[in-house]
Amino acid sequence: MRYFQSFLTLLIFSSLIWAAGGKISGTVTDEQTGETLPGVNVYISELSLGAATDLNGNYVILNVVPGNYTLKASYIGYATYSITDLPVSTGQTTNQDFKMIQEVLQGQEVVVVADRPLVRKDLTASQKITTSDEIKDLPVETFLGVLTTQAGVNVGADGALHIRGGRSNEVGYYIDGISVANPFFTNGLAVSVSNKALQEMKVVSGAFNAEYGNAMSGIVNIQIKEGGPRYEGNLSVYTGDYFSDDSDLYMNIDKLNFATNKVMEGTLTGPIPLLSKDGNFTFNVSGRYTNDEGYIYGKREHYPNDYSDFRFSNFWYIENNGDNEYVPMNPSERLNLLTKLTYRITPKIKISTQLIHDNRNYKPTNLATHTYKYNPDGTYNYLTNNNNYSIKLSQVFTKTFYEANFFIANTNYQRYVYADTNAIYIDPDNPGYVSTNNIQGSPPTTTFVFGGTQMEHLYRNSLSKGGKFDLTSQITHRHELKSGLSFRIDDLEEDFFTILY
Repeated sequence: MRYFQSFLTLLIFSSLIWAAGGKISGTVTDEQTGETLPGVNVYISELSLGAATDLNGNYVILNVVPGNYTLKASYIGYATYSITDLPVSTGQTTNQDFKMIQEVLQGQEVVVVADRPLVRKDLTASQKITTSDEIKDLPVETFLGVLTTQAGVNVGADGALHIRGGRSNEVGYYIDGISVANPFFTNGLAVSVSNKALQEMKVVSGAFNAEYGNAMSGIVNIQIKEGGPRYEGNLSVYTGDYFSDDSDLYMNIDKLNFATNKVMEGTLTGPIPLLSKDGNFTFNVSGRYTNDEGYIYGKREHYPNDYSDFRFSNFWYIENNGDNEYVPMNPSERLNLLTKLTYRITPKIKISTQLIHDNRNYKPTNLATHTYKYNPDGTYNYLTNNNNYSIKLSQVFTKTFYEANFFIANTNYQRYVYADTNAIYIDPDNPGYVSTNNIQGSPPTTTFVFGGTQMEHLYRNSLSKGGKFDLTSQITHRHELKSGLSFRIDDLEEDFFTILY
């Protein structure tokens, strides 16, 4: 079966909630007189980005990358004022006012530590922002684990994520503002990234904009860190195993082996050697590799070519030629790689490109996990390969900025027992497909399969192309207008067939 799907959307909208960067605004006044001060320079030390106050003493700094910054205000005749650890979040306005102190001669700088406000005045939706510092302290292994710690998010019996009781395909996933949905599963997540690469995660569980109309129950937007002026990195390796003394329920669970489940994760950020000038060309590289045997085991009492006959109630025949070895029934091996390059052409013009690779070989927990418990070589293998490439250009003017994004993504999904469709089982050293005719009749007292293999092959491939252009303008001190255009085209192909012998 083959089919083609094309999807094109055009959006024009007014919003404040979900810009790719954040915003800092406020008013500068004289501490003694209370009068507003025009022409005060307000700037972010780490980004060389700033603005000057207008005639009413108001300032606005647009398109600020999420993070904690030092904000400074300087004016002739006044002491320099610094606010440290000022938090900026995606699509939110951080309000910070200054009360400048007059001085005749150059004096000591005034430094104040910022506090996160208890109430966000511009917050019009139910949302939770988790920063990189908070993610670092959470006892979870993946960003999906971080997501499950949020209020209203839970994991279903099938392992899928649900927000506020909605279906799993009603959640929209975005990385740096680009959709990473698997087109075969509506809004299913196509790729994953290492926790150590995250700058922040925002979960919106209600009242999100029409800009994200493909989602109904929630939006998850992940911001990836940009490299800094210094080289920073980390590497972690750990192993473990599932253990329980209830071996009647979980076979082989009481055998402890610390090398069963392995995880390796690392990141490296910094300026690109020989090409970066004053930290204007940076990189962020991260990776995560996992090899997990799972906690469900089967016992190879039967090979796929064992013969069974249940046609007569007074005579059953079951071959038992297996080696009785324990075999993992829900193993998973996964590799996630991410590379992000950022080039700041000027303090107000920035271009970045990003590559996300996700590869996984696994066997899910389903009905076959139980029915093939004593014939574990007969179940499907699942393979997925996903790649997402994106490039983003942004430029800030006095009170306006734009962002242009373009992405290409491809997915490859395969499901089969053996890749070779002509392979026929001969012996344990020459595995292959076995006709289900080896099982005659239906076992009357059990649901286990004593021989044979699953016989279907399923292949899915997709190629997605899309883009997004946003124009945001601060039309007044309190009002922001955003308009944009987005499109996405998906080419889908599916092959399905059953092997017959």
